[in-house]
Amino acid sequence: MNTTTSLKPIRPSLIIATQMALSTARKRDPSLRFILPALRATQSLLPAAAAAIAERLFSRAPSGPVSPQGQAFLARGNRFELEVDGRRVVGWTWGQGPTTYLVHGWGGCSARLYPMGQALIASGRRLVMFDAPGHGESGGGLSSMPEFSRSLQAVVERQGAPDAVVAHSLGAAATAFAAASGLSARRFVFLAPAANPAEWGRSIGAMLRLDKGVMRRLRQRSERRLRLKWTDYDARVHARRMSAPLLVIHDHQDETVPFSHGADIASSWPGATLIGTTGLGHSDLLRDPFVISQVLDFVAAGSVADPRAALAGEGLEQELFNREQRW
Repeated sequence: MNTTTSLKPIRPSLIIATQMALSTARKRDPSLRFILPALRATQSLLPAAAAAIAERLFSRAPSGPVSPQGQAFLARGNRFELEVDGRRVVGWTWGQGPTTYLVHGWGGCSARLYPMGQALIASGRRLVMFDAPGHGESGGGLSSMPEFSRSLQAVVERQGAPDAVVAHSLGAAATAFAAASGLSARRFVFLAPAANPAEWGRSIGAMLRLDKGVMRRLRQRSERRLRLKWTDYDARVHARRMSAPLLVIHDHQDETVPFSHGADIASSWPGATLIGTTGLGHSDLLRDPFVISQVLDFVAAGSVADPRAALAGEGLEQELFNREQRW
């Protein structure tokens, strides 16, 4: 494993993204306007307590409303539950055909990926999705990339090996880690992937002006809890050992995860294809008709033909490109 990653300078693009993320977090949770200054003020006197508070702040995913369309989409699935490291994970399956896993990102949930999910089902695929710990219907609490990855591996063990895995943002980093740990698929798709989640921790620490001692304690607490070192998070390192085809789609104007993250993963993964979009940002990428069509074409390439896909093709085309029916 690369042990120097955590010592590299924080990229300016990530600093900008972190500033925007913190601004959004303050708007969503007004209490942060008091907690963050208090955290900075007490860190020199109570570094252990400051590290514990920072870990909880860093590891709690934001939540938001789910649309009626997303709720209806989940209601049509076959719900299942399992336990991963003592925590409940909720998932769903739909359809028949080659098994495809669709993995949400940080602060997301399965319901918000319904446009991509519906398209995959309509193309003749069996779809499997789950809400990671601390997200959606899997309940609250702390969350992290390793917990995303372990949940994916546990769901695969329950639901069967994937033909393809499509993953967004932190879910892509978790999928890369799972692939390095033995998860195999015929094809992978990463949408706006985060290259190294540990960099976010360092960037947030820098923005909050946390001193080195608190950050060291924070890292040690996290590594003990997750049984994984921060230097093992880097998807670019794992990508070098991959052989399955990979498609990376990332928007040049992504203000949450900079485009350079997707480009770095694509350049590290042998034979990967990189598509850059413009004007979609981090989330609109997930429901854009062009992006969805690229994903469907990529995961279908080289697969065994399924007669259901041909029957669904005309309806899928109308659903994706008919302006009156677009998501």
